[in-house]
Amino acid sequence: MDSSTRRRDLHVGLLKVVPAFANLSTFELSTLADAAVDQAFAAGDVIFKQGDSGDQFYLIKKGTVVCTQQQREEEDPVEIGRLDRGASFGQFALLSDRPRQATVTALGEVVCLILDRTVYTRLIGPQIGVLRRNMETYNTFVSNII
Repeated sequence: MDSSTRRRDLHVGLLKVVPAFANLSTFELSTLADAAVDQAFAAGDVIFKQGDSGDQFYLIKKGTVVCTQQQREEEDPVEIGRLDRGASFGQFALLSDRPRQATVTALGEVVCLILDRTVYTRLIGPQIGVLRRNMETYNTFVSNII
């Protein structure tokens, strides 16, 4: 039980700093933390590709990922950013049906906390309207990171 409490507290601490979750209560964050799962990725693993449909949100617990984007089909992808521990990506998968806007690849060993859209919607359904209203602010925040 002690390890479950530590795990929840760690995950709540990580989720608390995600701008998209800023309006959630501690109880709601704890509920999300309990539903989230850890997943490890090896160096070079593609976590998701640009254009893929998405239904998961990722929060980096350990390691670094590189985000690349291909502007035109005839061009090579370019690096648009690197994200480290505490950074999140894939938030739009929770709020919309838009395809992935970039490819995200592990640079070395990476461990992410993953939250599925179905679970998120079931647990935090009433908050989705609030999160969508704040999406413009969130877009501005993300553009400053990547």
